[in-house]
Amino acid sequence: MPRLHTTEEVIANAKKLCDIVKGVKVGLPGMDLIVFPEYSTMGIMYDRDEMFNTACQVPGTLTHMFGEACKEAGVWGVFSLTGEQHE
Repeated sequence: MPRLHTTEEVIANAKKLCDIVKGVKVGLPGMDLIVFPEYSTMGIMYDRDEMFNTACQVPGTLTHMFGEACKEAGVWGVFSLTGEQHE
């Protein structure tokens, strides 16, 4: 599980997850659904301020990135987004 501290680190991690989506599809061309575990995107945030500083918006940058990766790979995806700004 990643331990991320900034929005930039979260975005960089999300880019890695997008690469994983596309790479797994290459290796498993019949795959139509990919599910990522809890905290895989944002990591675990023990600090309340850090959590709110890195919180995402839905829809927003992360959901757009994941949507585009899934469209490109031709799969459905389930991603963990913690700390949404407007829960």
